[in-house]
Amino acid sequence: MNQVREEFNASSGLRNAQVDWALNDDERAAAITAAALDQLQRMAEQTRQRTEQAMLSTYADEDDLRQVFNERRDVIDNNLRTSAYNVASLRSALVALLGAAGDRELSGGKVPDKDAAAITGHHARLQAQQRLQASFEQQRQALDGEIETTLQRYCELKGVAPAG
Repeated sequence: MNQVREEFNASSGLRNAQVDWALNDDERAAAITAAALDQLQRMAEQTRQRTEQAMLSTYADEDDLRQVFNERRDVIDNNLRTSAYNVASLRSALVALLGAAGDRELSGGKVPDKDAAAITGHHARLQAQQRLQASFEQQRQALDGEIETTLQRYCELKGVAPAG
């Protein structure tokens, strides 16, 4: 029963179906995965089509679309400037704390636990701010790529040459 076979209509004698073999667990899992991937691809294509249609109906021309991207770019650039200021400020404070701790040790004293904890805390905040800054830089690079591809696609859909 678990073999590939053809079924025939009893009255006409014509083939009316083909039955595949029963799938094992691995084959079933692979089939489910393939079906899910196919569904995701269809959904992504539908989303892309809706996005393109919305883009065409929302923006009268390329300049309108560029203005939206410029606003997004300005927000990210502001985040980058703020992050750079925070990194510099935290680094300066950490250098001052480390300098004071170093001077204390050089004079034969012990760095108080409170100061050591402050150094550790500042260092952790500096590292977190540096990660945030790197994230903003990645967002900025990704946005530049998105701007380029979106403007090209917009011009293709509108049938016009990019303004440059």
